[in-house]
Amino acid sequence: MDGVTVRNRVTPLFRLYSAGSQDYADTTSPQFAAGLIITSPQAYAPQGSPVPNYTTFPYDSSLGIIAAPLASVYVMTTEFKPRNEWPALVPLYLMDKQFTAAHDDFMLVTTVADIQQAHADGYNLRTIQGYIYQTCTPEPQCIPPAAQKFYRECNTAINDCATFLESERSTFEAAGYTTTYPAGSNKVLGYAYPATDTDGDGLPDGFEYVVGTDPFHASSNGDGTSDAVKIPMVGLETSDPCVGGPYGASRCGADVLFRNGFELP
Repeated sequence: MDGVTVRNRVTPLFRLYSAGSQDYADTTSPQFAAGLIITSPQAYAPQGSPVPNYTTFPYDSSLGIIAAPLASVYVMTTEFKPRNEWPALVPLYLMDKQFTAAHDDFMLVTTVADIQQAHADGYNLRTIQGYIYQTCTPEPQCIPPAAQKFYRECNTAINDCATFLESERSTFEAAGYTTTYPAGSNKVLGYAYPATDTDGDGLPDGFEYVVGTDPFHASSNGDGTSDAVKIPMVGLETSDPCVGGPYGASRCGADVLFRNGFELP
């Protein structure tokens, strides 16, 4: 933005739930999500809020109608932190374990210690699903704007672990997701973004903070064209929302003092 290359973006962490398997699964892969919906015998179904500019998963239309993509959490696509003053990023690894023929548990982890313990307990390591901010101190001052604590807690009665934001914590804990796994690990994996869109332009606030546009004005440069048209969350940039118009870059990343790379990560 404003002539500076953006090295990260925010992407939806698709959430799916299977009532039959009693399992939450989270992934940034549309293909994997579609596979769980179409081919899984446990009938996974999307949960969360609609994803801007992304109304359907990739699938063979001859199979009929597929449920629309939904997500409550947004994570980042690369390991490069958006602002030098924000916490470093850590990867989200997908792991899974089949407990019975009717029950799998898909789980996200961030540390080598958790991967090793889960693998020792029978979980398989899959792929990186994205990146979140690592925990920092002092909270809440060090948490990036609009981000929330991102938890992993488990329901031992049904052998299922779920990930969720601080704003969802009471709902999940009321449903029995209260246990730490692996034992001794941190329930808080880091920080991620909710689906909140303050200015109603179709871009989650987290996306705007990461790419540098203004989450409080639908048109950052004030030319009347929505930021979501210029730099859609799903799709290619059509123009720079931080150039031209009556405001130019004055609303874009105002806390970045130098745009010549001096403060860029």
